[in-house]
Amino acid sequence: IKSIMYKPSLYHNDDSKEQVISHLESQWNISLKKIIKCFGASPSADTKYVIDKVDLLNLYSFVCFTFMRTCQQINAIEFQSQAFIRDLQERFPEIDPSGVDALKPLHDPYFEANMALDGGVTLLPYFLDLVPVFLLNTTTRSFISSDAPITPFNPFFEEIGYLGDTGLGNCGLQIYCPLSPKIAVIFYDSDIYRFEGVDYPIVQTIESLADVRALNGLIVDHSYEVIVM
Repeated sequence: IKSIMYKPSLYHNDDSKEQVISHLESQWNISLKKIIKCFGASPSADTKYVIDKVDLLNLYSFVCFTFMRTCQQINAIEFQSQAFIRDLQERFPEIDPSGVDALKPLHDPYFEANMALDGGVTLLPYFLDLVPVFLLNTTTRSFISSDAPITPFNPFFEEIGYLGDTGLGNCGLQIYCPLSPKIAVIFYDSDIYRFEGVDYPIVQTIESLADVRALNGLIVDHSYEVIVM
């Protein structure tokens, strides 16, 4: 993992933030293992599953935090901050951005990483109103992952041709996340979409290789540098 899914000193040049994140990761790990274990070795949509509310909340937190803390997201924030400074210089060439107190945080080499970490907390409410559907893969093909495994997409906005369709506050949002080679979860906007499942949690069995390939295609399209399988 450390050779392909790891970058040293991503958030700071000391371990202070990593120690806090490590505590969160231990809680997520416990809950994710329990969720995966509850589906067993031979999952079935006919089985009645029970997921503890604390474990479900940890799943939401894990998905939100993981979505924000990737190199992909940090580099996107860096691109935005640099574009802002360039635009400011073009509009007001007489102003030196390095001398403006309000802009000094932008010159911190870890500014973007800290923004991403903060987003992992502040954006959680946007995730909590989405409904989870657990996908149980019964095919011979595994779910794959990547270095940007939390994949937002919006079929509703795509259908009406609306740009910026993956904004976390947009209606019609769906978020896909593989949890293991055979178990994944999709969070969806219940105001736009309806699933046939009536029990909680909603469970759907994936029996078609074409469906698995389509879900894996989402991962490939959203990946940054690395695909894992």
